[in-house]
Amino acid sequence: MSCVGTRPKSSSSPAATVEIEKKAKSSEGLFKPTPVSRALRNFLGVSESSRADAVKQIWAHIKLHNLQIRGRSYVTINSSLFEGKERVNSLEVGKLLSRHFVKTN
Repeated sequence: MSCVGTRPKSSSSPAATVEIEKKAKSSEGLFKPTPVSRALRNFLGVSESSRADAVKQIWAHIKLHNLQIRGRSYVTINSSLFEGKERVNSLEVGKLLSRHFVKTN
């Protein structure tokens, strides 16, 4: 009797390998916590944040307060975070936040 289509189990499963890779990459690029400007610090309530977390929190605020214009790709928000603009294209949100992240060496 032969078991067709079965493979011997390896010592590390693919899921475990992916989890290790995620942990290694979680402190790089968009996920690296960096110091933020005073305006973003006041908005988020933290002194350091990753770009990804900051954008997530901004969008959570936009959705909570219904600031996105229905059927359009614009957000109505008047904040010092967005250079005092009242209406911002939704794709500009990340771009306008980039000036609030302090560059470190």
